[in-house]
Order: sequence, then structure tokens, then C-alpha cells
Amino acid sequence: MKSVFKNSGGQVRSFWKIGLAFMLMSVLLGIFLFPLYAQMALKNTPIEELLNNPLNNLYGMFVQCLSVVLTVLICLKLENKSWESVGITHIKSQWKNLFMGLLLGAISILFITLILVITNQITLTSVNITSKLLINTGIFLLGFIFVAINEELFFRGYVVSKLLQTRSYPVAYIVSSIFFGLMHTSNPNVHIFGIVNIILIGLLFAYMFIQTKSLWMSMGYHLTWNFFQGNIIGYNVSGTTGSGFFHIKSEDNFWTGGSFGVEASVWTTLIIIVGFIVTKVYMNKFSTTRADLSRINEQ
Repeated sequence: MKSVFKNSGGQVRSFWKIGLAFMLMSVLLGIFLFPLYAQMALKNTPIEELLNNPLNNLYGMFVQCLSVVLTVLICLKLENKSWESVGITHIKSQWKNLFMGLLLGAISILFITLILVITNQITLTSVNITSKLLINTGIFLLGFIFVAINEELFFRGYVVSKLLQTRSYPVAYIVSSIFFGLMHTSNPNVHIFGIVNIILIGLLFAYMFIQTKSLWMSMGYHLTWNFFQGNIIGYNVSGTTGSGFFHIKSEDNFWTGGSFGVEASVWTTLIIIVGFIVTKVYMNKFSTTRADLSRINEQ
């Protein structure tokens, strides 16, 4: 039985740790979402309609983040590990990586948009800028900050660091990224190519985490990627409806991603590959941080 639950070093196997953490996170999320479910039951309102309210949406994003932070905190306490072991490092040493991530995420989505406009796959028409639009944009910026923290802390910070316990980079990269992709399969307008691209971007984020031993770069990229998609340009974000500064008239094909959004576009596949190259060049030229499997695992 020891071999099933523990490895040769006496550590509880990473898959058990991840499974238990996921269960705890799900329980906490269910508790925090109870007010929305109660409102839905009392008013007989579909959950999708409730989430069309930006403040309800923000609440949902916040409680997801809170559930992950509490889950990781409990797990770290039980394992006597530091926040640094899951990539929460001091911003003083990581601000360049954060800035690089923010820049890469924004440039990536803007570059894809430029290609789609030039090739006449989409047409952008500016909308009237109102105080309501600006307020909603601010709300979603805050919401996407919660999403970036939530998903990076769990899928990269916790899951990848636990999988590195196996001493296998391929296991850490592949398993964490497939898990990340599978968690998006229940999204609206789900698209197989969109899930493939989400798995690929999970690989890119894992690469950023392992190379920098920090979550700042991947969180920055994740934030601007989502925010510029949904609330600057106005694409659907992983199938959920966007609301930006443009109306988008789009072809429904593998160039644009159709109703799932640009994340299901072949251009996104290419830009993710470019992201690996840019990150590699950046790490070689401008960063003093280097990947060290044992150091990530032992902190």
C-alpha cells in the first residue's frame, strides 16, 4: 500500500495531493457560490442570466480566487512549505518578468487581431463609449486579475510544483496542461481546437513558471490576454461573451475561432509557439533566473 500513496522518498504522491486540493477547492467554491445559487432558486433565474450582471460575474471571479488561495494556504501549512514553493515571490525581484508577461499577453492578442483584420476575417466597428461601458471595463479588469491569480496559483503554482515531485519535467508540463484544458470543456460554445490551444497555452505558462521559479510572468500574460480579448477588442473569451470597445463581425472558421472566440483560432496556435521562442530569448538575454527543479520542489 505504501507504493500507492507514497513515493520512495516517503512523500505522499503528487496525484493524491492534487486530487485532495481540487476537492477542497471545489467544496469551498460551492460554499461561497451559495448566495448566487440561492438567488437563482428564489427568482427562478438561469445562472447564465445572473452572470450577465457584471457585479455577479465579479463576485464569481472573486470567490474562485478566494477558494484557490485558501486551498493552497491550507495545503502549504499541512506540508510545511513556503509561498515561494508555489511561485509567490517578492515583486522586487520579479517586476521585469511581470512587465514582460503583461506586454506579451497584450501584444499577442493585438497582433492576432491585426492579422484577422488585414485578411478580412473580422471587421471591427467602434462602439459608443459610455460611463457604463467604462465602469464595466474596470469591473472586468479587476475580475480578470482574480482569474489570473486563481488559475496560475492553482494550475501552475500548486499543480506544477506538486508534479515536479516526480522529478519529471514532461509529466509536470503535460499533465498540468491537460488538466487545465479539461477544466475549460464545460465552457459555453466549447470548441475542440479551443481546448487544444488552452492546453498549449497551459504549456507556455508552465514553461514561464519553471524557467522563472515565479508566477509573475504567467499571471501578467494571462491577465492581459484575457482582458484585451474580452474587454478591449470584444472577443468571446473561452466561449463566454465579451464586451469591449468594438463590435466584431466575424467569419466562423478556424482562422477566427468562431463562437468560442479567438482562442480557437489557428493564429493563436502560432502565437503561442512564438511565445515560447520569445520567452526563451528573454530568459537567455535579460533574466538572471534559471530553472532548477530541485529548488522549486524543496522550498
